Amino acid sequence: LLLLPPAQAVSFALQLLDQFDLIHHRVLLCQMLLTRLHSWLSSEEDQRLRVLHASLQLLGAVSEAMQPHFLRLLQKPVLIVESLLMNS
Repeated sequence: LLLLPPAQAVSFALQLLDQFDLIHHRVLLCQMLLTRLHSWLSSEEDQRLRVLHASLQLLGAVSEAMQPHFLRLLQKPVLIVESLLMNS
């Protein structure tokens, strides 16, 4: 991915984010985008990725069987926290 021109790498990586089944893989891709390709992100992409990264890190602590139930909340980490607290 890093061998591609930066703008193309960002575009491709953003498309891949929703394709990975494993939360851990999505976390790694978010981290790469936020660190290695940060200067090529728009402010909207940067904000979206920071929220997504926080949500994915939260879901990384949840059992794999429960993770799919939270995927619709990826852009709302506060709701993930609230839901996890209510179900604990």
